[in-house]
Amino acid sequence: MIPRVESDMPQPLYTPENTRAAYQLIWSYALFWHHPPKSFDWLEDLKRATEPDHIRVLNHSFDPPHVSKFLVSTLPAVAPDVIPHRIKGRLQHLLQREMPNAFRRNYSLRSIGSTKRDKVEAYLASQLEHHTMADERVQERLAEYQISEPQVDLSRERQTSHAIY
Repeated sequence: MIPRVESDMPQPLYTPENTRAAYQLIWSYALFWHHPPKSFDWLEDLKRATEPDHIRVLNHSFDPPHVSKFLVSTLPAVAPDVIPHRIKGRLQHLLQREMPNAFRRNYSLRSIGSTKRDKVEAYLASQLEHHTMADERVQERLAEYQISEPQVDLSRERQTSHAIY
């Protein structure tokens, strides 16, 4: 038997360097001010400051008396709880001299997308059958861990002392 040389192996067509995720993660983030800002000159600086965190501020609007609303896009690797932390932190840094304690502790973060709840639930419910195991005993064990709680409404907002999810 002739050993294969590394150069004889076919090279993958798709690599992390030449591919991108084919979906968008879009978020609505609301930030609550103690007092309304005097200007919004900071917006372009905030956009630049959050880009290295893989958070792109797409749009901003202000609703008097105290709410800034941001439309945000992130890469898939960005955890949702990082979004308010980074935006609020970077913005507070930009406003530090003129408004040292600009924001209230609470915020609202919501995902925005076209996928409907029934599609997501159907996808999740089908996973056990979709990915069947060769060993029936393993399949039975996994079935024990599949949870169905129809009384739990995952579409309802969950509120903590600091945020609404």
